[in-house]
Amino acid sequence: MRKSISIKILFFVCFSFFIMFPLKSLAVGEFKVISIEDPFNLVDKPFYYNSSQDSVMTHIRGQRAVKVTYTQYSDASYSTILKTKDLSPQNYGWDFFTGLGFNCNTYYEGILYDSSNTVLLKARLHVTGIVNPVCDSSSAGEGTGGKGDGSGNGDCATAICECISQLKDVAQTINSSVTSNGSTLNSILNATNSNGSKIDNVNSSVNQVNSSVNQVNNSVKENGNTLNKILDSTNANGVRLDKILDQIIPTGDIEVPNEIKVPSLESNKPPMPDKPFKDDSTYFKDQGDASSPPPLPPAGEPVKCWKDDKDSDVCEEANTNKRDDVNKKDEVNKRDEVNKKDEVNKRDEVNKKDDVNKRDEVNKKDDVNKRDEVNKKDDVSERDKPNKKDDVSDRIPVGKRDPTTPIDPVDHGLPNWNSP
Repeated sequence: MRKSISIKILFFVCFSFFIMFPLKSLAVGEFKVISIEDPFNLVDKPFYYNSSQDSVMTHIRGQRAVKVTYTQYSDASYSTILKTKDLSPQNYGWDFFTGLGFNCNTYYEGILYDSSNTVLLKARLHVTGIVNPVCDSSSAGEGTGGKGDGSGNGDCATAICECISQLKDVAQTINSSVTSNGSTLNSILNATNSNGSKIDNVNSSVNQVNSSVNQVNNSVKENGNTLNKILDSTNANGVRLDKILDQIIPTGDIEVPNEIKVPSLESNKPPMPDKPFKDDSTYFKDQGDASSPPPLPPAGEPVKCWKDDKDSDVCEEANTNKRDDVNKKDEVNKRDEVNKKDEVNKRDEVNKKDDVNKRDEVNKKDDVNKRDEVNKKDDVSERDKPNKKDDVSDRIPVGKRDPTTPIDPVDHGLPNWNSP
């Protein structure tokens, strides 16, 4: 009894230890996705490590991939190529590829093509966790594929099997970790017993954990039985899930044009008439001149008395007097206007005469000034002429003149100033 309790305590302590101190991830299966291009959204399952095939893999939907190219590089810049190989599904006995697989620790580039050489998937990875690197094109680990009847590694049944395989790997890892950490658990148990700790209260907790574990185990068994029944029923009826998927997912190649051509407007231009449009329709006609209207009816005799707006009697004589007064006022106003115009005209004439007189006076002054200027010019020109009346000077040279001979008192060389 005490041995079974110790085993339960050991299990409980181990379970608590793994909850409080989770295991670190191992280096097995490690890889890093550098880049991935999926233009048609075909990736059905991201990259993962498949321990049963010791490869890093991914899966795509449909049956369009008919060619794969694997290239190995020596550096992270993907500049130095180590090896390149092109593979077809027939290399593995398949009709098409359903994914990529990498089984070498290196810098990888994998490309899937369809029948028209269009890139369906392109991925670059740095794989470091392959346990037994194969690095061989004949290995089935490089790529996943299938046949036309749907039997291949890319269907749903294979995915379930791979999931179960991964669960087994996880269980094996936990088991090895428990074994490697057994010394630590034993030291904890010995320390508990040496201190004389009572485990009665722990026993009930262990029983509860044990019942919970049993419930989980039963649930796993029930789910496993259900999966097996579904799988058996599917296989018995001959209906595969991949065939159902083929009915849902189109498998034909869709050609996407690289360049969209816009139709020419000239080709769709409607035919044009040879002659311009001319409207020859007649919408109205000239009916000629209308006939003359009939003569007006004769006017009636004018009345002599009538009612005004105040309902008073108004007769023709009174109205005639009023009209005479109005006419008289009009005549007076007309005469006043004529008189005003006459006065204005007279003032204008007087002003004109004054202007003429002023202009005449100005002209006279200008004439006088011009005559004075001409006279002055004539006087100056006469003074500038040489004096020819000096007979003595002409007869006797200046140097030989007799000093006793008197000189003419009139000096013809002086200017003759004329007073104005």
